[in-house]
Parts: sequence; structure tokens; C-alpha cells
Amino acid sequence: MKKNLLHIGIWILMTLLVFMGCEPPQVLDGLEVGDDKVKLELTLQTNPYQLPLAPQTRANGDDVISTIWLLVFRGNDANATFVEAVLAESEGGKSYVEITRQTSACQLLALGNPQGQFYANGVAYDFTKANLETVLTNMPLALASETLLTVPLNNPQTTLPLVSNPIPMSGLVSMSQISFATPIPPINMKRAVAEVIVRNTDAAFTFLGITTLLSTPKQTQWYNIDGLLAYNTGSSKLVDYKIDASYSSDFLAAVDMGGNVQSTEDNPVRVFESDTDANDTYLLIRGTWKGETMYYKMRIVDSGKNPLNLERNTVYTLTITRVNARGFATVRDALAGKPSNTALDFVITVQDNWSYEISSNNEYYIGVSNSHLELYAPGGTTQYTAFTLVTNCNTQFVDRKHIRSLTSGLTIVSPTSDSYGAVIPLGTTTPLEVKVTVTSAFKEGTLEIHLGSIKKYITVRRRDRVAVGTTISSNFSLNASAYYASAYVEGYPMTDGTGYMNNSTPTSTPNTANWLQLSPGGQAIRNDPHHVYSDTGLIDLHVVSATSGTGTVYVSTGKTEMQRIKVIVTM
Repeated sequence: MKKNLLHIGIWILMTLLVFMGCEPPQVLDGLEVGDDKVKLELTLQTNPYQLPLAPQTRANGDDVISTIWLLVFRGNDANATFVEAVLAESEGGKSYVEITRQTSACQLLALGNPQGQFYANGVAYDFTKANLETVLTNMPLALASETLLTVPLNNPQTTLPLVSNPIPMSGLVSMSQISFATPIPPINMKRAVAEVIVRNTDAAFTFLGITTLLSTPKQTQWYNIDGLLAYNTGSSKLVDYKIDASYSSDFLAAVDMGGNVQSTEDNPVRVFESDTDANDTYLLIRGTWKGETMYYKMRIVDSGKNPLNLERNTVYTLTITRVNARGFATVRDALAGKPSNTALDFVITVQDNWSYEISSNNEYYIGVSNSHLELYAPGGTTQYTAFTLVTNCNTQFVDRKHIRSLTSGLTIVSPTSDSYGAVIPLGTTTPLEVKVTVTSAFKEGTLEIHLGSIKKYITVRRRDRVAVGTTISSNFSLNASAYYASAYVEGYPMTDGTGYMNNSTPTSTPNTANWLQLSPGGQAIRNDPHHVYSDTGLIDLHVVSATSGTGTVYVSTGKTEMQRIKVIVTM
């Protein structure tokens, strides 16, 4: 009898196991959904345009991600080969993808907010799994980045574009393998557009609106793997924003903000990334000065009047501070004339949404300008800004609102400290400079930020001063295999000052007083030594002349690891 009961029990157990095998068993990080498929949660992160600046109300889908396609590439670099396209599913407020198991390294490219169609090699395709997999069959990641384009704008574009639907976004992460036990890392999504805002603060001038934006790209790559902009140049790839052929009214009206300020910040102009110099991109604005209504021609330039590229996920605010002279009487005269750079004094603020590394929970965020400081300086009492911090946290934690040094010889001198560490001011989004000193014995260490439930670590490495003629070659990170995507010299006056200042053709001659200059790794210094992109992952920093003082360079890594690095060089 006992033997029969044992046999029956075994039979029941085996039957239950068979039926349980038909259902995907729940696991910690994912679900098995078949012999070769796993179901994993997808977490996407976006930085609101107002971060890390003061929060404001913004509409028009700035941060919404409605639909997500995940493209899987097998490999760990730009040569990774396309495997499959998967549409994410929403369950219980979360997003999941069912993707094929992979035992080797893979890269996952997320495309958010598809526009119904994508373009490849000049052909429009509906955004479907079959079309994506047909177009991308066996294609390497780098080529896929070049191939997949957004829907083109009209020419002319007579309405404010990219406002009625969520903005196209993309992001890339790497995985060591694809399995139910390996979660997908959070994917940082970048918008495919830049925003341009014009403000006026001169009480003697009334800014009425933007009449036209000329020669701006009609479409863009869904994902730009190398950050280069040459693909988006040439007259056949450009469109004009204007209300009609006769410019009968402004394309975008300015709004009176009060206090003698007019602005388009509530309705920024969205554009695709552009080499503004090669494309000859500029704005015509309209306003009244001394009782006359006139037009001014504005190029998008930096403080040195040098052309400034429009880069994705970045906000450009052109603030008119003073009008010095009459503009053009008609649109026709303005189109034919030279830029109004002597007639207008203006400053431009560039807000790169990834110029801060953001950590957040459901209540507040912390943003840091860089998560690593590379310091070429002797030890002593000199104070250096290790990083800049912003937060929108208002909760007054007692012992969890501090920055601490975890390493001997690395001392925080600002902000002021209490018994728990340097205190983070709360209730304000004003950027906070965190200043440190280092001893001569200090080589490498860590700063800890602890705010409520969020912890963030800033690494610091000190090296000796560099001599004139030194080239620092792709050695800015603690990660020896970091891929250096771009870099810029802070406060760099790129050219010799002639050109735009007198309304003539601008020069591109580097100013010899600029003692820190950049180039792609292993290449000579070019005519853009203040801001370079690299398609090889290598960047060189050159100390080209003798001077005294301190220079600062910001370096960004990309591809598998995104990090902002601050490099301070003393002479």
C-alpha cells in the first residue's frame, strides 16, 4: 500500500512539474518565456529640459516616451551586428521586452516615440518589426546609426515642428549577455532635437518675434553614435522655417514676460542637430527700436562670435542685452545683408541636458557637472572646484544632506561643514560649486554625496603639473578602456578675434594665447581646437604655449559608458 501511494505521489508531482513547465517561472530580474526567449524590464531615463535649472512647466511631450523599439546588436563595439528588433510591451505601468537569449556581449539601442515611419537610404518605411529587420539585416551598429533617419520636415516648414507629438529619443546600453538573470541597465535617452530660445532684456527694444530660421536640417539620425555632424550638411538636406514665401508675419511670436522682457521660451523652436557654419544657419528676428520696426539677422555664435553647432538634447538661449543700431527695414534687405552682430549685443547660454549627470528617485534629483576630476596641480592650499552640484530636494535631512571626503589628503573647503560633513543647501536649484584642496601626498581618492536615499561618488586623481609641449593622450578616466567621444576647453576664445566683430568674413586662425588645445587622438591640431568630437574614441589635449594660470577642459565618454570628466591643468 505504501509503495502504491509513493508511486501515485511521484506521478502527481511529475504531472504538476509538466504543467508548471508550460508557464514562465518568475525570477528575480526577468522571466523565461521559452527555450530561447527571455522577458526583461526596460527602464528609460530622460533629463527634463529644465534640469538642472529651475523647474518650470513645459508641455508638448518633452519627457514623454510613448512607444519603445529595442534593437539588439551582438558585439561590444560599433561593429556589433544587428540581431533583432523588439517592440516593448506595457504591463502595470512598466515596460518589458521579450528578446532572444545571447551568451556573448550585446548592445541594445532603444528608439523612443517613433513617428509612424522611419527613413533609410531615402526610402520611407512603416515602423514595423518586419521593416526594421529587413533594412538592418546583418548591419553593424555604426552603419545602422547612419542609416536610420527621422521623418523629414517640409520645405518650407510653415508651422512650429515637433510639438504635437512626443519627441523622438534614443539611447544605447551594453550587456555582457542576455539572460533572465541579467537585468537591462537603465537607458539614458537623448532627444533627437535641440531647442533655440530668443529673449530680450533691453528696455529700449521690444522683441516681437522670430520671422524665419533659415538653412536648418530637415531630418536627423535616430541615434548619432559618433556625434559628428557632417552627414547633416548640404543644401539638399536643409529647410527654412517661415510662415509663407512672403514672410507675411512672424514664424513665432515673442511673449511679453513682464519687466521689459520678451521671450520665446514658452514655445522654443525645435531643430535637428546642425553644423551651423557649414549650413549657414541663421535667424531673422523682428522688433521695434526708437519707434521703428525692423529686422535683425542673428547667427548662432559663442561669446567670441564663432559659429556654434546645434547639438541634440541641448537648449540654446540667445539673450539680447542691448541694441546699438538700426536693423534692416525689410526682410529682403535682412536676407541679403550681413549678420547684425555689431547692432546687437547678446549672450548665448548653452544648456546641454547631459552636462550634468543626474541621479534621481521619485521625489528629487541630484545633478553633478562631472563624476571624475583629473587634476594636474601640486598639493597645497589652492582651492579647486571639484564639481558643481544641483538638486531640487527640499527635505531637510539631518544626517543625509552632505558631501564627505573618503580619502586622506583630499579636503572639502566649500560648502561649509557640520559634524556630518559639507552641507548641501536645499530648497534652491542654484548650482553649488564644491571646492577642495589636496596635499602633495594625495594621488587618488573619492568624494561621497549623500542626499536622502541617493548616493553619488566623485573620483579625484592628482597628477604633477605638465610642461609646455606636453600632449595628454586619451588618459582622462580611471577606466583605461574609456571611449572619449568629445571634449571642450572652458572659456576658450577660438579665433583671433577678427571677422564677426567687424561684420566681415570670420577667420578660423587659432589665438596663440590659447595654451590648451584639443585634437582627435593622434591627429594635428585643427581649426576647431576648443571643441572636438572623435570617431575613434581618442582625444589629445595639447599644452601649446607657456603661460601661467589654470585651464579647464570637460571630456565626455560615450558608447558603453557615459561619463563627464573635468580636467584642470595648472602651469
